[in-house]
Amino acid sequence: MRASSRYLSAISAGFLALLLSSCSLLGTKKITESAITNKYVVIGDNGVTKISEDGKIWSNDNSSESSLWNAVTVANGQLLAVGMNGAVSYSTNAMNWSDVYSQDHRVWLYDVIFANSRYVAVGVGGLIVSSANLRDWQQATTNTKSWLTSISYGHGVFISSGAGGTLLKSYDGLAWQLESSPTQEWLSTVRFVNNKFLAVGSSGAILNSDGGESWQILSSPTRNWLYGVSYGAGRYVIVGDNSTILSSVDGRSWAVVRHKLPKHITLRSIIYADNQFVIVGAHGLIATSHDGLSWQKQKSETKRGLYSITYYNPEVAP
Repeated sequence: MRASSRYLSAISAGFLALLLSSCSLLGTKKITESAITNKYVVIGDNGVTKISEDGKIWSNDNSSESSLWNAVTVANGQLLAVGMNGAVSYSTNAMNWSDVYSQDHRVWLYDVIFANSRYVAVGVGGLIVSSANLRDWQQATTNTKSWLTSISYGHGVFISSGAGGTLLKSYDGLAWQLESSPTQEWLSTVRFVNNKFLAVGSSGAILNSDGGESWQILSSPTRNWLYGVSYGAGRYVIVGDNSTILSSVDGRSWAVVRHKLPKHITLRSIIYADNQFVIVGAHGLIATSHDGLSWQKQKSETKRGLYSITYYNPEVAP
């Protein structure tokens, strides 16, 4: 499903105030599963959660309290997911989740990160909220109403990206400033990988920056919408619409990867962990690769759209 068909209309300041007044309400669902192992965790449509220890054998669907999550990450030693209704959910095992809810059904959160001792989530209407403890949330002033769909951190700065080429920078997650952007394309994802920022989006857009400013447009071999960025095994990899996979050894010159994965699938998220890349996407697609070039489709045991993947190692501090 293309991002443009899933994004909601912009929300007013009143709706944002409602988010902030309700985000401090913690759920009472208890964590009962005690088994803690390293695992890949995938979230997706209708609250689906998929878990695997090796990227090849995946659990049956585990549903969450949210009917749709947009992103999952490891934050401050626990799993953290965000999605519709302003939902923020956290877990230590990917099976049982505790929830921080907004009761405003018009608010969507698209990405979240923990860095510089703060949780920071971004969403529709230029929304950025942050918390030091997952209970008390603050709304940042961003001077934009653009949909913000991604956030990353590196070199001491937060970077958020979104519609119309929007790029925002912050040193503390609270005060934000607009950065000059060389594109009007929708920047669906920004990531700090291998000591640099890469942002990707609509019409094959690829941007890079060393420190989160002075962004440059890179030549792209595709016009397909791009969604996911990762680095591993000496290679940068980007994924997107129509089963697009791009690779680069320097993060500047990109080539299309020819593969045998199903065609015309939207590839939404990619990670490199435990010595392999793992891609997730529409119709339950999951694929793995050790080098980013040769890919193998895995049995996901679901047909639901998969939106985001992370790797949880409870033995390693964030």
